[in-house]
Amino acid sequence: MNSDSTQVAVGENIVRAVRVVRETHRNVHKLFAEMDAVCENIGFRCMSARPLRWLSAAAADGLVVADFIKIYVDSKMSDENQSPKECFGVEVRLDDPESAKIIVAKYTYMRPQSSLSKRISPADHYKFYEPIHKPGRGFAINSREGYTESVPRPSVKKTWEDLLGVRWRSMELVSIRNRDDVHLLFDTMRQL
Repeated sequence: MNSDSTQVAVGENIVRAVRVVRETHRNVHKLFAEMDAVCENIGFRCMSARPLRWLSAAAADGLVVADFIKIYVDSKMSDENQSPKECFGVEVRLDDPESAKIIVAKYTYMRPQSSLSKRISPADHYKFYEPIHKPGRGFAINSREGYTESVPRPSVKKTWEDLLGVRWRSMELVSIRNRDDVHLLFDTMRQL
């Protein structure tokens, strides 16, 4: 194989890889759009108009979005005039070492969080990502029967807006295929 054909093959592979990433992002968008469409009918409110994500032009990994989080609150536990003490996150993680995952999490706080009474910014991604994926930031992460939990050490509770803890379940992203599976995600929120 000569160097010109090798360069063409590499260039074609790059183009195919970008197409796959774009198609995957479209499918993630469809999943969240479906969740947003049904959430109010089953007792939840979406608090993040757009998925939370980490982007950084300063880091090579920050140029490709591989992690998306949407935040929901239980309509029964909060209303427009009252700040909730808990919220739920649905995270699509495309870069998990094993396979693409969907993580359903419940975040519980010491006191009502006014930040959960208004739309949450995509830049708030770290507030919901790090308690699950960054134990070195002051979190103790333990596996329990049926879920995993993260509890902030006392020294970092104020840093994390009085977060008491996070419980979550992880499943294969490919297991979510239709509207019934979307309802399963909300059922999982209630079980946590």
